Amino acid sequence: MSSQPVEAKIWLVGSGEGIRGVLAVANLGKEVTEILSACWSPEVDGRPSFTQLADMLEKLPKLNRRLSHPGHFWKTPE
Repeated sequence: MSSQPVEAKIWLVGSGEGIRGVLAVANLGKEVTEILSACWSPEVDGRPSFTQLADMLEKLPKLNRRLSHPGHFWKTPE
């Protein structure tokens, strides 16, 4: 699926494969996968509010961009 265009991935999410199938192969990390799963919850009450989402994002490990390699990231030692 990683070689598919973004439009195809969006179609797959809405066509019955569902977000869980997409996230299972997305390799985004546990924290990001959990946040996206919560945001895509089929139950409205299971989705975070914007305040809750901001708190969840704030708790993610900080990422720094290496200036010599703009596409590479590493976690800070926090």
